[in-house]
Amino acid sequence: MKRTTVALDERLFERIRARARRERRQLQECVNELLALGLAAKSRRDKTADLPTFSLGKASVDVADREALHDLLESE
Repeated sequence: MKRTTVALDERLFERIRARARRERRQLQECVNELLALGLAAKSRRDKTADLPTFSLGKASVDVADREALHDLLESE
């Protein structure tokens, strides 16, 4: 197993340490598990397909113009 030094946010470190104590596990085990879960989740997000986009043409009305928007909705 590789050894390294990582600077963690103190609040994050305390949460991981509390989890390790609660689960009666070593801090190293919890850190490794959480890193693996985070990397797996990131990998799944990276693999999601981009949804297709379509042009709907020019807008019928400026949505910032309340009156024009109201008139358009009332006419339908």
